[in-house]
Amino acid sequence: MNGDAAPVMSVWNYSVLLIWIFIKYALFGFSYYYATQNIKHQKKLRSIEKEKHEAEYAFLRAQINPHFLNNTLNFIYAKSLPLSADLATCIMTLSEIMQYSLEIDKDDRTTLLGDEIAHIKNVISINQLRFNNKLQLDFDIKGSLSNVRIIPLVLITMVENILKHGDCTDRLNPVYIILSVSEQDQAIYFHASNKKKMAQKNYLAV
Repeated sequence: MNGDAAPVMSVWNYSVLLIWIFIKYALFGFSYYYATQNIKHQKKLRSIEKEKHEAEYAFLRAQINPHFLNNTLNFIYAKSLPLSADLATCIMTLSEIMQYSLEIDKDDRTTLLGDEIAHIKNVISINQLRFNNKLQLDFDIKGSLSNVRIIPLVLITMVENILKHGDCTDRLNPVYIILSVSEQDQAIYFHASNKKKMAQKNYLAV
């Protein structure tokens, strides 16, 4: 009987041993997996944190240079004022354009329509000085601008396109820009017409 019982105990012990080895290595495998995943997660967090710091540093550098330029323009304006009124006006207008660009970076997504229009007028003014006040441009505003907000630099892009591609010095074909604010429709309408450069009979409408 002793000879018959020994093999049974051996099989049982062997089975238990296999189960224990499986559990042991399974636990080791799971531990290793979660440890490597945790290491990867920590590396990813450090990488994100590093990129965040680099982005913040780049943002600060980008802010320092425009502020420095704006302050420098104000200094040059003060120095040029006794020498040339036109030059001083041009420098001050450029300074205001720079200041507006800095201010809209601080905003979330929109800017006051009145501020955008002031920016457009500054760009037109500096181009008037550039072309010795020969620009033939009529900028008409209709409706109330109070508390109306838009995405910044949308309108100025169209105005700059006109100044770049249009023949804006022709007295017989002046540029017309009409900006209408409709409270009823809750919409802003921008219409512009101008003669294209090198095309006497073609007109561009925006």
